[in-house]
Parts: sequence; structure tokens; C-alpha cells
Amino acid sequence: MANVTRSIMANGSVSDIYTLWAQFENFPNFMKHIRSVNYIRPNATHWVMQGPLGKTIEWDAVTTVQEPNRRIAWQSTGGNVKHGGNVIFEQVTPDQVRITATIDFELPGGELGEKLVQYFGDLDGRVQEDLENFRNYAEAILART
Repeated sequence: MANVTRSIMANGSVSDIYTLWAQFENFPNFMKHIRSVNYIRPNATHWVMQGPLGKTIEWDAVTTVQEPNRRIAWQSTGGNVKHGGNVIFEQVTPDQVRITATIDFELPGGELGEKLVQYFGDLDGRVQEDLENFRNYAEAILART
């Protein structure tokens, strides 16, 4: 099992930043490998990701904790990639929020697991890139309001 924790600062209020993150269906706008996220029932989503060799990888996830303006946690419930984690939002200054993501991955064995490790490379770097992309996405939306 791999565990990754990364943090980033974003300009905005904790309520605005939290609200943008909590809109899971918008994740394809800032996570480059995510193709779609759809709600299948309250607190449950279906995810489709572009994987190695042109294959798609799909899984379902359940939101296990949703503390408004503070924390969101989830756990995958199916598919080839088992993972879970949480994201914490902290108002550090009146106009800056620290976003801390902790993600636990359990990659499958065999050829699929090997291909995923090669495809994603450095998981720490991937999580950091996703956070940076989210910050840019959020700040661009908030600048228009």
C-alpha cells in the first residue's frame, strides 16, 4: 500500500474552495487522467480514468465523511484500483486556504499493477500536480466571480 500526503495553498475562502472540491463531477477539469465522475446515488460516485495502453479504469467510491468547509473523505468500493483518503481545508489567512490531501493506494498485482506504476510514475508528484491543477482551476473560477 502506498500513502501520499501533499499540501498546497490556494487563494480564496475556505467555503469557496471546499465547495469547488466537493463538486466531484468537475474533477476532469483539473485531473488530467480522469475522464468522468458521475453520481450513482447520494454519496456514491462512479469514476472513469484513462489508463495505460489506451485502457480505461473504472471504480465506484463512497464519500465517508463530509464536514462542510473542513474535510472530505472517501473509500473506493469496486474496480481494479483500491484507494481512499481525505482532503482537509484550513483557512490560514483571510484570503488563503491550505488544502492537504492524504491518499492511500493499493495497486493491483500482476501486469496491470506494473503498468499502472509505470504509467503514473511518481505518485507523490501526481498528487502534487493534481493539487496544483485544482488550485489553478479554483482560482480562475473565483477570479471571475
